[in-house]
Amino acid sequence: MWCLGKIDANYIAQMEEVLALYAQPANPDEPVINFDEAMKQLVSHSRAPIPPKPGQSERIDYEYKREAVANIFMMYDQHRGWRKTKVTTTKKR
Repeated sequence: MWCLGKIDANYIAQMEEVLALYAQPANPDEPVINFDEAMKQLVSHSRAPIPPKPGQSERIDYEYKREAVANIFMMYDQHRGWRKTKVTTTKKR
């Protein structure tokens, strides 16, 4: 993937350290909070879909109209079983 650096002994050691952290039992004094960010393109149809005939699927054109780009932020704690998400309506930067 584009975000991976050189996979060498140092990289593997750091990865194993993170995986060992995730494998530890829950400790209320040291919670492990994960954070993830995703960018999603919001699109709409450029042409109305054609309704399905019996035995067929709805026909949707491959062309689309780009409406906006949004960010999805998520934080979660797998030990305590909670997650929080925030979705932005637009991505400005």
